[in-house]
Amino acid sequence: ADRLNKTYGVSVITFSHFMPRPELMKATSHDEMEITLERNLMGLPSPEWKEREFGSRFNFSRVAGSCFLDRQLRKIGSMLHLYGHQHRNRDRTIRRVRYVSHCLGSPKERSEGVTWGVVSWNGPKLIHG
Repeated sequence: ADRLNKTYGVSVITFSHFMPRPELMKATSHDEMEITLERNLMGLPSPEWKEREFGSRFNFSRVAGSCFLDRQLRKIGSMLHLYGHQHRNRDRTIRRVRYVSHCLGSPKERSEGVTWGVVSWNGPKLIHG
């Protein structure tokens, strides 16, 4: 609890396994474009990827996004939050905090090109200020 009340004189970067905000669940038009680019680089046809991402499988959106976690990272002044668990890559800024999820995905997800960036960035994502 003391760490949450402390003021840090440097840039703060936070990490979690779980998604810190529910709105990070839904893909943006940028995410859709990146998935299409990834699939094109892999020689795959344009996707009906929304069916894959939001289809008949488990509805992850019912449990995704922890407002409690987001309040904590904002309280300590995080400028960048890295998270996992989602199995979909995201990179967006919401109210001055940048949220990044860069998963490598399962072999099936990689072969379908739904974890964008793995091929087009030629490896892990470089994150800098």
